[in-house]
Amino acid sequence: IFDALPQLRIVFNGRLRTSGGRALLMQQTVELNPRLLAENPQHIDVVLIHELAHLVATARYGRVKSHGKEWQQLMSEAGQDPKVCHSMDASEFYHRRRRPRLSGARFLRRILKRLIK
Repeated sequence: IFDALPQLRIVFNGRLRTSGGRALLMQQTVELNPRLLAENPQHIDVVLIHELAHLVATARYGRVKSHGKEWQQLMSEAGQDPKVCHSMDASEFYHRRRRPRLSGARFLRRILKRLIK
C-alpha cells in the first residue's frame, strides 16, 4: 500500500459532521471524524479500511466509480463487507441549518434581487 501511496496521510477533521471519514484522492489523504469515532471506537478500522480502499483503487486503476467493482474487490480482499454507509448513530451530530424567517418586505427584496440579476 505504501508503494502505491507514497504521500499517504491520515488526519482528523473536526469539521466532518455525520460521515465517519472521507478520502481526498489527489492529496492521498484520509480524513477521519474525531467526534463520531470517539463515540464509536469499534468502527475505526472499518472506516479506515473503507477510505483507504478508495485511495488504493485510484492508485491502482486510475479514475474509477467511488463504490464500483474495484473498490468492492479491495474491501472484500481486506475482509470487509463493501458497504457504502456506516451504521454508527450520528443523530447527535445532525444540525439543521436554519435561516431566520424573513419579514414580508425582506423576503420580497430577496426575490426581486434574484429576478433582476
